Amino acid sequence: MGVSELVALIVGCQPIDGVTFTGGEPFAQAASLALLAEQLLRQNLSLMAFTGYEIEELTSAEQVRLLACLDVLVTGRFVKELKTDGLLWRGSSNQRVHLLSDRHAGLELSGDVYPSSEVIITDNGTQIVSGFPELGLLQRLDPMAAKRSCDKPSL
Repeated sequence: MGVSELVALIVGCQPIDGVTFTGGEPFAQAASLALLAEQLLRQNLSLMAFTGYEIEELTSAEQVRLLACLDVLVTGRFVKELKTDGLLWRGSSNQRVHLLSDRHAGLELSGDVYPSSEVIITDNGTQIVSGFPELGLLQRLDPMAAKRSCDKPSL
């Protein structure tokens, strides 16, 4: 799908406030995402990205170009041993939130507790879970799906 087609698809999803780039690794495809981000900026959408890199590691021309488009960047790899509930947009305490524009300047980053996940239930009953949900939440939503996500292959 071409960038202009993708922009049209995203804009057609209104009302939305913004777009978030997540894994794979967005900055491994920074050139293409920068082109997309530049066009989305013209639509007045907020742009956010999650990366396993630290901000100081994002130095290539394409990565800097993508960074210039973003309002919010969350950096650092998720570390299971550092999992902390209630962090804004983060699952582990080593990750950092960077406000890269003035768009969310009033956002309080040091609040007490933030929700660790978001659940959207669509008109047809489809459940969409994003963020870092606790297992108990997944089990209450769909006991079989939660079991499948936790099953480990036997050796």
